[in-house]
Amino acid sequence: MDEQILTFRELVAPIDPEVFLRDYYGKKPLHIPGAAEKFAKIFSWDQLNELLARSTLWSDRSFELASGGRLLRAEDYCYAGVDREGKAVKKPDPARVQEHLRAGATLALDFIELQTSGLRSLAQTLEVVTGAQITASMFCSWQKTQGYASHFDVQNVFACHISGTKTWRIFEGRFPHAADLPGAHRDSFPQSHHEKTKGALLQEVHMTPGDLLYIPHGQYHDALSSSEAAMHVSFGTLHLVVHDFLEALLKDLPKDPLFRAHLPALDDLRGQQRCLEQVAGRLAEIIRQPQIAKELRDFMAKGAFERIADYRLPERASATRYRVRWPGMRLNAEGNGWRLSNGAQEVRLEAQVGAIAEWAMARDFFSAPQLAAALPEADPGELEAGLARLGELSLIEPI
Repeated sequence: MDEQILTFRELVAPIDPEVFLRDYYGKKPLHIPGAAEKFAKIFSWDQLNELLARSTLWSDRSFELASGGRLLRAEDYCYAGVDREGKAVKKPDPARVQEHLRAGATLALDFIELQTSGLRSLAQTLEVVTGAQITASMFCSWQKTQGYASHFDVQNVFACHISGTKTWRIFEGRFPHAADLPGAHRDSFPQSHHEKTKGALLQEVHMTPGDLLYIPHGQYHDALSSSEAAMHVSFGTLHLVVHDFLEALLKDLPKDPLFRAHLPALDDLRGQQRCLEQVAGRLAEIIRQPQIAKELRDFMAKGAFERIADYRLPERASATRYRVRWPGMRLNAEGNGWRLSNGAQEVRLEAQVGAIAEWAMARDFFSAPQLAAALPEADPGELEAGLARLGELSLIEPI
């Protein structure tokens, strides 16, 4: 697991992170100005060029050009080639790509959240804090050109401005519960529909390096570069929706004889009504079973954390990784010990356990070896016991 380059607190500072999660996340947009170097370790032009040089990474599914509010056809800048697995794909042609860029096109790279240590680190930070899978896309554009028309996204967007300046427009319109499902994402509608429903201008934001712009899912927006060259990386938190869990449940329903029964005869209207009542009742019984609540949480955790990998080769042993559940937690020193409170209860911690808690609460995720390196004087057995105690108190959770 990567070291944290930027904690969530640092990402949204000077806004209190719990205020952000309570008052803004999923609810309303927020612009947070930042120091120019804030995202310097997250991504850069040099890293962009290095990624572009890895030509087998890209196809028309992950590499886009847009201009004048529309996507260019893949045929306009791609050739027939093969990817790193030897499968036939449309691959970007560097000469034609740069020709379009000189003409003012915007370049977008999708699915880059794991491609560099900086991108990976911030993606993991957002995953463990929001409990959602993260996607990241890079956008670079040139002076006073608009690549993408007004639209909404199915993700909650954290736009980290890397270079140049860009003006964003955020509109009042918001699509309710936007999701990657038919009829609920931007490609489900023509652009004429978006222009009618985006509403009046809510806010105009001028972004410079180090600025963060948060836009909740479904909120209409667009952007226009206002410098010679501008670049930002958008991290999107893509939450699972109720439909996703119901789809998972449906896979097990045929084990129940009721769901293998024939439907009533076509003209048996009373039988059909009884069938619906039986199905509704059985579904309610299934949903209320205690293990379903655990299955739901496990389903959500797998969706959020399944891509986190931690290799330490040539050492082949795996290391336990933890997320820190700091929202609502308060830790205070008291004499030779500490007190940990979650608002509902307060627990006294021994000095060693309190030291582990203090270290952990300064970050969003960590691994057991990272903790051992941070507290080299501590006995390994005491560290293990301290981690177990903090797990019992729900401050940390293995992932």
